[in-house]
This record gives sequence, C-alpha cells and structure tokens, in this order.
Amino acid sequence: MALARRRPQPELVHHSDRGVQYASRDYTQLLHDHGIRISMSRPANPWHNAACESFIKTLKYEEVYRTEYRDLAEARAGLAQARQNGKRLGRPLTAALQADQVRKLYGAGLSKAGIARRLIIGRTSVRRILASKRT
Repeated sequence: MALARRRPQPELVHHSDRGVQYASRDYTQLLHDHGIRISMSRPANPWHNAACESFIKTLKYEEVYRTEYRDLAEARAGLAQARQNGKRLGRPLTAALQADQVRKLYGAGLSKAGIARRLIIGRTSVRRILASKRT
C-alpha cells in the first residue's frame, strides 16, 4: 500500500471529487489515521477539481516530461526548487495553446462563457484572445 511505502508528511492534502469510494467511512478514517487532510469539491461543482487537474497536467507536460531525473530524490529536489524559485511553468507555451483552444472552441460554436468555463479562464481573456490577431 502506498501509505506504508511512502509514509506521507502529516500536512499532506488529499483532494478528490465526492465519489463514493473517496467519501466512505473506512477510506476517510484511513486518511485521518495517517494525518492526511481531506479536501473534496463541493457537491455539483465539477469545476473545483478541474483547476487542480489542470495544474497537474501543466506540471507534467511543461516540467516533468521535459526533464530527465536520475531518481525520485532528484525529481523531488527539482520540483521543490522550481516551486521555491517561483518558476512559472511554460507561460508562453501555455498561452499559445490556450489561444488555439479558444479559437477552435469558438469556431465549433461554443459561447464565450462556455469556453471560459471549459478552459477555466476569465471571459475577458476569451474576448481578448478572439479580438487579437492570430500569431
């Protein structure tokens, strides 16, 4: 089991949706017994989890997959250093991909508000992207 092998620090936060497997008494008790804080999205709010999942995806694609770590210790040190230095992950790449996604979704007939919800960005950003010249 991962908890026995990894022995997480007490300040670990376990975030999940409200799936029955994550909300069961046995599972939540196991997390509490190991000092893990439980964080769940609000009922009927799928967007809450999306921001976390988007961050993890960005972290993987723009930091982890671009770096060859020799071992887990080096990976942890590299990610901790990036966080400590306030490194912004691939901002220009992310912005370019985001602009492309906005244009595709708008071309497919999705409203500006719908695009903003799907990509977890502000409506102002959607309007600015659509008003800008394509680069």
